Amino acid sequence: MEMMSVFPHIWGLASTLMTVIWLAIPLFVVGLVAIAITGVRARRHQDRFKIAELSARSAQLQARNAQLRLQLATSRSSRPQPRSPERG
Repeated sequence: MEMMSVFPHIWGLASTLMTVIWLAIPLFVVGLVAIAITGVRARRHQDRFKIAELSARSAQLQARNAQLRLQLATSRSSRPQPRSPERG
């Protein structure tokens, strides 16, 4: 007789456990989705930062390129030009 009185309590615990599991699974899935979204946003932010860094570096290199071209042009113009051989 004592076994029969324990069965409803076990059934109640099992029912409660199933309810908790059914609630936990969607929360777990929502957590995974939130983590995935956060990861994607972080990656996009990192990519934007790299693009901004590369753009700044590109501007520096273009400025340096312009300086070197100017130096090259001025050094060529200050050198004496080779004479072409005169034809007789």
